[in-house]
Amino acid sequence: MSGDERPVEIVEVEWLDSVGDHAWTDLADARREAADESMRQRSVGWLLADEPGYLLLALSRSESWSQVDLTLQIPRGCVERVRVLRRGVGAPQ
Repeated sequence: MSGDERPVEIVEVEWLDSVGDHAWTDLADARREAADESMRQRSVGWLLADEPGYLLLALSRSESWSQVDLTLQIPRGCVERVRVLRRGVGAPQ
């Protein structure tokens, strides 16, 4: 591994997302629908940053790691679980 590379993990993150509605709704219906909504999400990607306030995933990358696409920043307070699926090497610092 060269000096500008570090181990990279492919991870699955379970996290809670916000849920909302875009239309006028009866109050009782809104409360019932909120209780029924699942806010739990699962995302899989390369873990680019593991910071105190957030995790940063990339869902796609170039072969050379010079570019990433479909990045997802998940606030740390929303993260319920992180599971390492694969360890590897190659991402720049």
